[in-house]
Amino acid sequence: MQVRLSYAIENEEQLKLLNPKVDEVIIACKELSRFSHLNLEEASQLIKIAKDSGFNVFFDFDVLSTESDFKFLTNEFLKLPFQFITAIRVQDLGIAEFIKSTTDLDLHLITETGNHNLIGLKAYESYFGKRVTRFVVSSELNYELLKSYSQELNTPLEALGFGRLLIFYTPRKLVSHYDRFEWINEQIEVSASSEESPHKGFPVLENKHGTFMYHIKELFLFDKMDLLIESGLFSVRVDLRHRDGKLLELFVNNIKLGLTGPELKKKIAPKSIRGYFLTNKSDVLFKKLKNYRIQRKDSHYLGEVIDASKDNYLAIELKGSADLKVGDEITIYNPDGKIKDVRIEILKDFSGNSLEEKKMGLVLTKYLSGVWVKAQLYQKSAQNF
Repeated sequence: MQVRLSYAIENEEQLKLLNPKVDEVIIACKELSRFSHLNLEEASQLIKIAKDSGFNVFFDFDVLSTESDFKFLTNEFLKLPFQFITAIRVQDLGIAEFIKSTTDLDLHLITETGNHNLIGLKAYESYFGKRVTRFVVSSELNYELLKSYSQELNTPLEALGFGRLLIFYTPRKLVSHYDRFEWINEQIEVSASSEESPHKGFPVLENKHGTFMYHIKELFLFDKMDLLIESGLFSVRVDLRHRDGKLLELFVNNIKLGLTGPELKKKIAPKSIRGYFLTNKSDVLFKKLKNYRIQRKDSHYLGEVIDASKDNYLAIELKGSADLKVGDEITIYNPDGKIKDVRIEILKDFSGNSLEEKKMGLVLTKYLSGVWVKAQLYQKSAQNF
């Protein structure tokens, strides 16, 4: 295998699965990292054990700082046992500058969610010089771009090969606002659904650093190891900290046995995806964001569904010029393209008073199975799609 494997680990049992001759370890603590469960003391102990075992040890300092917490974060960082650390992985450029000016440690610059175009990466190379010894690049870069970047840049590249795909982050606490959710190990994890499509089950995690939403399926690229090698990647990351240790053990054991290709994927991650790696689907995703089925067309347009309470009601915002009346025949276009013809049997205002007709504004009608939020309503004579 011509690429190194970098494993995010949380305990000594996981460390014992790995081989320091070919594997690298990433260790973090919850004070300075977005996803770790270890405190600073536990992380420091694991760092020393890993270094004594012969591993290259990379510390994940990947939080985004603010003016108010920068001093706290950097003070905590200075407590780490630097003599056992090979490089610091950092996302925040202010923190990168602090590390550059106060230590002689190498930097792994995490560019997964920020400026990861070639011009930007070359600018980072120019500014940080030899202090940056790796770019952690975005999963949005496909095989062709990875190959091009690895040839254009002097700095080795690392990409995620197996783990969660982050699709949204905010420093705000979006989940704990609701009292019904319980904190477990200083974090809350729930699932979310889309209002504009049938997709549901997006894992949403909140911890002290903010709220994170992930793709429903994990990314898995190790069935295409030949292309990972050809792409010029120096290292491929495995981050299964959201799973129990059994999956990591299964993966490592099968890699040691030399299992590759579809057999490896079938055994380890049968429901995973390859993301953008083999094809750039940007245009497809843009079309989904611009879903024509939920775009307004004024001819015979009535409005859209803004809420749906099963067995209770549909809430509709009327936006068109036509009245909606009891007895009207209308056509409903769902975001997924399904079409439903219905007859309006009742109309009510938000105080529960019955209405015979309504023009513009909000109105309630009987709940209809299979009608989603963002569905568009038209007079039945409309031929819009």
